[in-house]
Amino acid sequence: LQADVVYLCSPNNPTGAVFSREKLAAWVAWAREAGAVIIFVLGTLRVALTSLTVAQLSSNAQVREEIMSFETTNDNLRVERSLMASATRIDRIATQNYGMIAPASFDVIIIEPEAEAEEAEAATDETAADEAVEGETSAEDEAFDAEQQAIGL
Repeated sequence: LQADVVYLCSPNNPTGAVFSREKLAAWVAWAREAGAVIIFVLGTLRVALTSLTVAQLSSNAQVREEIMSFETTNDNLRVERSLMASATRIDRIATQNYGMIAPASFDVIIIEPEAEAEEAEAATDETAADEAVEGETSAEDEAFDAEQQAIGL
């Protein structure tokens, strides 16, 4: 027999045959002479590994179920959040709980850009100055008219 690696499994599957101590010693002696490596798997180790694998798989199944449950809960919360933030709900709470009344009309305020606002202010200042000058002129005219009347003209 020539081999670099020998795989031994005890107990054997499916027969359940077990290597005796003498038989294992003979395999070890042969492997030393031939320079081969023996890979020896104990059946109990295989059973343990299989059991751990099955436990891990069932744990994974439980985790998958929990993930699905969390995803369902998350979807339900999204729906509830969208309902809680709806404009209709907010209007209802404002009117029923706080006695607020929805406006029947709206006032519109237009904010002009800076340049237009400055032009409007300058026009207002010019109008006010013109009115002031007109006011002074009429006062002077009245005084002149009063003097003329006093003199008899």
